[in-house]
Amino acid sequence: MRSLDKVFALAIVAAVAPIHGAFATTIDFDTLKGSYLSSFTSYTENGFTVATKSGNFYVNDGTDPVIGDLAPDLVQDDELSSKRSESLVLTKVGGGTFTFDSLDVHAFTADPTYDIAGMLGGTKVYDYAGLVPYGAGGGSGFEALNPGETSQLVSSVILTFAQPDDPLNQETTLFDNIIVDAAPTSPAPVPEPSTLSLLGSGLAGVVTAVRRRSRKA
Repeated sequence: MRSLDKVFALAIVAAVAPIHGAFATTIDFDTLKGSYLSSFTSYTENGFTVATKSGNFYVNDGTDPVIGDLAPDLVQDDELSSKRSESLVLTKVGGGTFTFDSLDVHAFTADPTYDIAGMLGGTKVYDYAGLVPYGAGGGSGFEALNPGETSQLVSSVILTFAQPDDPLNQETTLFDNIIVDAAPTSPAPVPEPSTLSLLGSGLAGVVTAVRRRSRKA
């Protein structure tokens, strides 16, 4: 009978426990449209949208002549101008919250700085800044940029990259594979006391009936 009591207890716990679910999502830009270095405005994939917030970004259609990158991605290209700061904004289609995990970058001879800001409505919940290393990914590939603890729920992420002051030391930075964790916008509803009472009564009745049948046997 102890095993039956255990089943009863586990059933109650499972019934009242809140359900939380999340799944990893990658925005890999593989269906990005446009020719090499055509202007980029926005792109939607797997329920998320990446859009230009400020400055200029461009399309790499997988024919980048420098690193031979065969997969589409975004480009912040050399413009031989004074120091510039350009931003992308990441949001969930239809609104809602999510977590930002990482972004793949490839920086050439310049040393751009980055700033990753997580926003929840109009409130900034985190802000991480640093230097994108020259030749990220060994000079021929991408390197994941995940600067800190960014597990907080946000409604948008602003990705800002700034090139050095010297226009002759400005080069191209590429962006790919944004990984997010699409979490529910709110936890699963907790059963009301009346629902729990009804559930408990039903399970108790099942246990009692089984016990009586066992005794008669």
